Amino acid sequence: MTESSTRARRYANHISGTKYQNGERAKGKKVILPRTDPQTAQSKIKAEAAEIFRTCLEQVKADKEYVRLAERHRRIYESQPIPEDTSQFEEDMDTT
Repeated sequence: MTESSTRARRYANHISGTKYQNGERAKGKKVILPRTDPQTAQSKIKAEAAEIFRTCLEQVKADKEYVRLAERHRRIYESQPIPEDTSQFEEDMDTT
């Protein structure tokens, strides 16, 4: 979800979605391409989409069930290899 929010914002700022100029460096740093004019219709639409994603992300992060499941996911999948048999986790799944 976070990636969608930041990607939407990047497309609002840089219509091509590319922030840096390929291969070019100035003083060892990547060259940042100029931002798109925020007054264009396309920029306004993309900025609106970015705002929608940001609002949704805030709502999701405030949801206790999402936070619980995200933490569970991190504990299971980011701290150890993915198990072959995941049936032990089925009881946590909401089937409504």
